[in-house]
Parts: sequence; structure tokens; C-alpha cells
Amino acid sequence: MYVGAASVAQHKKLRVMSYNIRIASPPSKGWGVTELDSIAAVINRHPCDLIALQEVDRFTRRSGKDSDQIAELAKRTDMHSFFAKAIDREGGDYGVGVLSRYPIVEAHAYRIFPHDTVKHEIRALAVIKVRVAKEDIIFASFHLDHLSHEVRKNQLEQIFSHLEKYKNFKIIFGADLNIHADNALLDEFSQRGFIIQKENLKTLTFSTSKPRVTLDYLIGNKKFYKNVKDVTFEVLHKENYASDHFPIILTLSH
Repeated sequence: MYVGAASVAQHKKLRVMSYNIRIASPPSKGWGVTELDSIAAVINRHPCDLIALQEVDRFTRRSGKDSDQIAELAKRTDMHSFFAKAIDREGGDYGVGVLSRYPIVEAHAYRIFPHDTVKHEIRALAVIKVRVAKEDIIFASFHLDHLSHEVRKNQLEQIFSHLEKYKNFKIIFGADLNIHADNALLDEFSQRGFIIQKENLKTLTFSTSKPRVTLDYLIGNKKFYKNVKDVTFEVLHKENYASDHFPIILTLSH
């Protein structure tokens, strides 16, 4: 059974997930099938306080014109939600989102533009502020370009610029960076005062049918890790049906 928000605060433990949900279309079923219940089941099997989601649809033909995926997942998991649109897709919206066990105090959506919007998609950054144990935390979700190193580098510059507004807060974000764990671009995070857990760099997150690379990350700033006594990182390798990415989880104890 999940320990509720009040108990989490009492025990000073925080669980954070990042999950690229592939618009809730199981790889084995193909793009014509959407199973939002399968994504919700994964989340409910591994309850977390904050969840960053990538590849999320709202009111698209392919996922259902009546389906707001982030809002429906919030209902199925008893959480609060926020969506940040990246692009128009299939008659609706496509982007990233967040789920929170805690009420959302503030929420902001930022669009991240490539130099060439014909060759590369506009991306999105979802940022929320929540209060955990009487302290404000900034939580974010984003998804970088999958085609170009230079585009990803430029996107990161834009994201760092937006996150600079929250530098006085504890920050944690989940992202599909489309950056392999040995890529020098990850050094940008440490230079900006962010920390990537070593286990995150060692474990494979994509694909669920043939794990071969690390693409998914949970990254916090130094303020976020201040006074943390214990940190565990895990990749949920048994959750290999609902998406082509494995969910990842950080659990922190203070």
C-alpha cells in the first residue's frame, strides 16, 4: 500500500519517477493501439510522489479525440497533473507532463525551439512547484531531440536558461535526454550545479525489447541533495510491456 503525502513528509522520504510512455501505445501492439490503463498500472505498482512523463498525447486522432492522457492518468493514479504542449499532432496536442502527489502551487509550460523547425520538432518543458514538508520544490519534465547532437545542445541551453529562474529552489527533473551515458554533453549538467547518480549512468533504459542504451535520467541540483542521507536509483526492468522505455525511480531519505 502506498504511504500518503502526510506520511511521506513524516518519514522524510521522497520517490521520483521519470517515464517515457510512448503515448501509451505498447510496442508489441503497434501504434494503432492505445492502452492508458497499462501505463496507469505501472505507476500504481510503483507509487511515487513526483512523476515526469514524456511522449504524452491530448485529444489526438491516434490516441483518441476524447482522451487527455495526462488528466486521465491523474484520475487513475489519484494525483495532480500538468501538461506542456510541444507541437500540434493528429488533430490535438503532443508534449510532456508531470504528475504530483502534492498539490501544484505553480505551473509553467515553456516551448523549446530548434533552429530548423522543418527538420526538428519543437519540444516542451513542463515546470511545477510543489510544497513538500514545508519546503518548495521545483519539478520538471522534458524530452530532447532524437536526431541531432547540436540541436540537443541548443535545447539544453534554452532549458538551463528557463531553470535559472528557479535557482534558489531545490530542483529535480526527469527527462528523456536522448543522450547516451558516455556523451560529453552530460558534463553540462555538472557544470551547472546538477548531479546525475552514478547508477543512472550505468543502467540501460531503452529499449524494453532489447536494452542497449541509457536515455532516461533523473537529475537534481545540489540544493535538492543537501541533507539527503540515502539515495537509491532503480530501473524497472520488469515493466517491459507498456512502453519502449523503462521507468526509472529515485528514492531519497532525509
